[in-house]
Amino acid sequence: QKQQGSSDCGVFAIATCNSLAYGVPLVLDQSKMRYHFSCFQNTFFTPFPKEFHNLIIKSQS
Repeated sequence: QKQQGSSDCGVFAIATCNSLAYGVPLVLDQSKMRYHFSCFQNTFFTPFPKEFHNLIIKSQS
């Protein structure tokens, strides 16, 4: 996913690692990322907010 602007590259790097750790698709909602980043200051880690309108998940059967 490509970020908009140039001020969120650090947050994007951390969100990418976070998505890999949780095993979730990397489809981030950039407008909510900085607010969500506060979970790291509180040492309470949760997946970053996602955008679901373009997300298609294939079932494994």
